[in-house]
Amino acid sequence: MMIVICRLAAFAALAAVLVAAPPLRAERVGAYDFPFVDPLVATVVATPLANRVELPELEEGREAEPFFVQPLPDREVPPVFFFERFGAEFGLFANDGPAPLVFVIAGTGGNWKSDSNWRLASLLFDAGNHVIALPNQTHANFIVNASTSGVPGRLGDDAADMHRLMRAALDRVAGRIEVSEIHLAGFSLGATLAAFVAAHDEERLAAGDPAFDFRRVLLLNPSVSLYTSIQLVDDMLDRFVAADPNAIADFLDRAFIAFARVYVAGSPTDFAGDFVYRIYTALEPDAVDIEKLVGLAFRLAAVNLAFAADAMTDSGFLVPSGTPLRSTDRRLSDIYVEARERRFVDYFDELYQPYFQSREPGLTREQMIEDASLRSIEDYLAAAAHIGFLGNEDDIILMAEDWDFLDRVFAGRSTVYPTGGHGGNYLQREVAARILDFFATGWRTGAGGDGS
Repeated sequence: MMIVICRLAAFAALAAVLVAAPPLRAERVGAYDFPFVDPLVATVVATPLANRVELPELEEGREAEPFFVQPLPDREVPPVFFFERFGAEFGLFANDGPAPLVFVIAGTGGNWKSDSNWRLASLLFDAGNHVIALPNQTHANFIVNASTSGVPGRLGDDAADMHRLMRAALDRVAGRIEVSEIHLAGFSLGATLAAFVAAHDEERLAAGDPAFDFRRVLLLNPSVSLYTSIQLVDDMLDRFVAADPNAIADFLDRAFIAFARVYVAGSPTDFAGDFVYRIYTALEPDAVDIEKLVGLAFRLAAVNLAFAADAMTDSGFLVPSGTPLRSTDRRLSDIYVEARERRFVDYFDELYQPYFQSREPGLTREQMIEDASLRSIEDYLAAAAHIGFLGNEDDIILMAEDWDFLDRVFAGRSTVYPTGGHGGNYLQREVAARILDFFATGWRTGAGGDGS
């Protein structure tokens, strides 16, 4: 209770300072050492090696150790997901001796060791932190083993589920690490969820329930409104397919030819970073091709999300209700082909919305869209001095009204770069240093720039 009183007192003191001081703003960074001005190129290619911070070479099973926990011990795993029966998976990056612990939540569709999550965890680990890397709530492993509903998207529910998984994960490795303080970070949808996890943790703290009392929380390229963002990424693919049903297949053929040419020439061992950049230069894609590639990546995430949620709820969205499926079922190929035609918005309209409305009569579509937005916890975020935001002006999942929200709510606690697309620059040297500085000392920005 004393912790809660101190935190509330700190909020009150911050409010008094903001009233008396000149208006704070997001720090807008000027030109910096990042090569891509096209946001789609930046999103796909990310930061080339020449501009990137040096990361340690880590191996799964050594520096990054996988663990399984069962936050929902009574959960029955559908036969088609028999390979997920071991529980929810997370990764531990453990340093020697006492150190801060950073929980890191993956982006849309990612598991704990997805490329972006692994690299962010490696960055934080190399700076001396313990790291627990977590899946996104839209990954099948989380949906099957940690989601109480099996239908992710209601961020308040997802946050409670993620918080439960985090507590189970920390209990699982309690004897392996000595923790001095606890932080939280998330990327993309993982960042949006991190904001809700922080709010949920605050509520638990106030109620006297087990909580982490996060020292700092960093949101990297969050979506403001999930519904707005899914409309944007759906459109990246839909408008090309509508004009030419073969557009995606033709593009993929070209991409695989470029991939093979670069692979044979260079025998790469890392399918990211400079290798992706070399594929990009070999393919010479135009803006349309890049947009197709980004849209396709998000569509695959939508397919996996929808299939897992359908299997957990027997909703009939992709598979007729009551149809038993196993991992060896030949029908899976046909289901997957059909699923490629289904968008994120289709998942919202035909599975997500009916599912929750059947359980909460009177729940409106508008309320569901609002609940899946940072705007629903605006008051909390505006007062939460320990939460920071880092993003890019050209982020492809944000609109002008989203920036109005971010600038207003995170004024004095945000850093915004002019380029980088959707998370393409977080390993650029200056950006990486900014991320590490946030967890080491915190940062504030005001009318005069950086503050402390």
